[in-house]
Amino acid sequence: MFYVYILYNKEIDRYYVGHTYDLIRRLVGHNKGFNRIKYTRKQKGSWKIVYFEEYLERRQAILREK
Repeated sequence: MFYVYILYNKEIDRYYVGHTYDLIRRLVGHNKGFNRIKYTRKQKGSWKIVYFEEYLERRQAILREK
């Protein structure tokens, strides 16, 4: 299963859209700065999942994220 998700950071009033196969692990990574995404790494600890969708194939999730 793959997920397209939207995160929100209330402190900076910003959204982030991404995709992953492990939603919880990815959220922890965004909040602790353990990811390659510079956009969320700068604001550690404030991201919350506000929306997500499930897909069977990664290809579908990538297309939806775009």
